[in-house]
Amino acid sequence: MLGRQIMQQVDVQSTPRLVGFPWYDSSKTRDLWSGFWVVMHQMLLSRGIQNLPFELDRKTDPRDQWINPQLLLSQCCGLDLHYHDMDHIVPVARPAIPELQCEPGDYYSYVIVRGDVKNSGRIVVNNERSRSGCTSLLEWLRNRGLRPELTLVSGSHQESIRYIKQGIADIAAIDAYSASFLDMTELKIVGTTRPTAAPPFITRLDIDIPRELLIEALEEAVRVKGVSLGITEVIPTERDAYSDLEADWQNGSR
Repeated sequence: MLGRQIMQQVDVQSTPRLVGFPWYDSSKTRDLWSGFWVVMHQMLLSRGIQNLPFELDRKTDPRDQWINPQLLLSQCCGLDLHYHDMDHIVPVARPAIPELQCEPGDYYSYVIVRGDVKNSGRIVVNNERSRSGCTSLLEWLRNRGLRPELTLVSGSHQESIRYIKQGIADIAAIDAYSASFLDMTELKIVGTTRPTAAPPFITRLDIDIPRELLIEALEEAVRVKGVSLGITEVIPTERDAYSDLEADWQNGSR
């Protein structure tokens, strides 16, 4: 019995940690984020951190990443932090994107339509738990006295763009940072949503690595690879940076 317990402990200790950047890792940015992780990997390894993966996890659904006991680093929407199934997750830092016209560490979405469409009755959201593609759009519409007649769920910003281009939906909100890596031709930007804290890099509450070390590794990766990704710095972040999203949710933006 003791031998079996020791073997189980060894198996857990030897299992590679999980790292993924699912929010902005796409076919167009794949190599850039891989290079970003290489820099982090080298730094963490030099500090004695073991069981680091050589490659980013691109197969696991983000929600499954978040509950994985081997999670080292991932990303989520700020809105996700207000769900009870995320109580074991803590934000580490958020990216500063100089291309966006807002405070460093914040972001917003473009509200888009097809060039010849003026109707806003059919909206498409990427995910019901998304700030950038869902609640920000509902808030934008509500502030203009508009109410959607039909809400479709696409699954991603890229799919939301397809819905608009093909006339399946009339209006959508696209993360303005993501938009720089997506095909926005044929589309018209009719507005921007209220800026809020950008999606954070996250880790587990019970992580055995000082959060300061993860921030330091992120900062080094931004120093070396940030320009190619359009990121100038990472800003250490706590949950309270996303408190306005909790109020937004409770007030019925969804």
